[in-house]
Amino acid sequence: MGASQILLIILFSFVLNLTVYGLANRNIASNANRNTKNAFWLGIIGPLGMVICLFKSVKPNWKKVLFGIGRFILWAILVQVLGELNIITEAFKSILLYFIGLPLILRGQNIFNYSVVKKRLEV
Repeated sequence: MGASQILLIILFSFVLNLTVYGLANRNIASNANRNTKNAFWLGIIGPLGMVICLFKSVKPNWKKVLFGIGRFILWAILVQVLGELNIITEAFKSILLYFIGLPLILRGQNIFNYSVVKKRLEV
């Protein structure tokens, strides 16, 4: 594999991260009335950027934490059953986890909500 192919793979993964995680981070930041531009660029580092954005923007409580743990357990069981029944392969499991599983576990029902909320600051 040549250097140009490796560069294309890295560029393609950055573009995918920005579309999936960057837009989700922008939504999280806009709901908390924070800087959406910085949140969008945190999407380059994928799920780690989403965790950083969630820690900065959302105040955790026990209900949200327990729902996240429940979604993680449900996702782990579902993927394991699908893998044992040979419906999905090991490589496809990792792709599903990265682009669907982690956003589902971290965001819940807002997994594909990418809208930006414009809030006015009243003076």
